[in-house]
Amino acid sequence: MTTAFLLLALLLAACNNIGASDHSNEKVGSPTTASESKTKTTSPSPSTREFTDSEGNQVQVPVNPQRIVLNSNRYGDLKIFDVPIVGLDKRYYDKTIFPEVEQLEDIGFPINLEKTLSLTPDLIMLGDVMNDKEYDNLSKIAPTITYDYTLSIADTVRNFGKLLGKEQIAESWITSYEQKAKNSWNKLRQDGVIGKSETATALVFFGNKKWYVMGSAGITSTLYHPLGFKPAPKVQEIIDAGQAYPEVSAELLHEYVGDRLFVLTNVDKNGQAELETFMKSPIWTSIPAVKNGKMVKVDYKWNYDDATTANLLLDELPNMLIK
Repeated sequence: MTTAFLLLALLLAACNNIGASDHSNEKVGSPTTASESKTKTTSPSPSTREFTDSEGNQVQVPVNPQRIVLNSNRYGDLKIFDVPIVGLDKRYYDKTIFPEVEQLEDIGFPINLEKTLSLTPDLIMLGDVMNDKEYDNLSKIAPTITYDYTLSIADTVRNFGKLLGKEQIAESWITSYEQKAKNSWNKLRQDGVIGKSETATALVFFGNKKWYVMGSAGITSTLYHPLGFKPAPKVQEIIDAGQAYPEVSAELLHEYVGDRLFVLTNVDKNGQAELETFMKSPIWTSIPAVKNGKMVKVDYKWNYDDATTANLLLDELPNMLIK
């Protein structure tokens, strides 16, 4: 009997130990090693990253900028990334397709340091060439980068995508835009609106007998597409020389005008009257594109080469050309 009680006690103790072990495993779980614990710990995301700008400066820029100050006319490029801009140089925006820029602060030219400081920017973007002193002063306010404003639309979008950490958005926009441009120009050709090797010229009139030929900037960034217009021979010389919009005397305009002529103006009432008078002169009426009814006046707001303006201009081109 004593032996039987002893066996029963040992059996009950064994059952209790098994139950306790199972219960412990359910509540606590298996212990983790130091390396496993480190792997499961979430590290905070960096707030800045390094970006090399057009001047070779290596700048720690914010990963997600919230207050951008912009110098130059690239508002339409930044717009596709939906980033907040708090100030810009309004010289470039007296006539644009962006009425909302009126609500932004004007940083002036040269850039007003006190005004810029008051905007508490977290990123400053410079398109104009700055001297070292101005750059250094701005860099003390916020991370400051320079960018090449002579790049193509696609390269500018790609560069800004890299700056903002939004490369995927940039590439998606470029693909969409290039397909839209291809479709638009092919349709204009198929409909007989433009010829296969037709040339074009864009002139800007600023009053006081001042005429400028658009070379590698503005509206021509859209017009001179591989499937679109070709530059007139003299305009091609301007482009090859890297000139954006040189001034040309009225007497020599005919040398630069191609099969099509786009005329943009940015003048007041007096300037408009001056232009109308000039357009009745033999100098103007003897230009072949004018005589052939291939001249069209274009609102100055289209004389930009940013991504948003170029994209919308593709929609307007048929109306301009048919008119």
